[in-house]
Amino acid sequence: MQIKAKESKKFFWYDPQEVFYIDESYECTRMIDTIEMSIRKNKILTKDIMNPDNWIHQRKDGRNAKEICTFRITNQDLKH
Repeated sequence: MQIKAKESKKFFWYDPQEVFYIDESYECTRMIDTIEMSIRKNKILTKDIMNPDNWIHQRKDGRNAKEICTFRITNQDLKH
């Protein structure tokens, strides 16, 4: 999968049916097994993708609760 600058893509989705679930300890990295990233122009990502504090977490509670996680990369997160 390629994600261009200023673009976002959904790369994982798990939606169990009829779940009534609230977990205050949910971490966005909980379901990640492996991530490989390649960044062009010989830049290095300095932001740790496996650190849950680096993710924006949104929750939609209720039946079919959803945990929405976003990992945002800015130019400040990249170095040569």
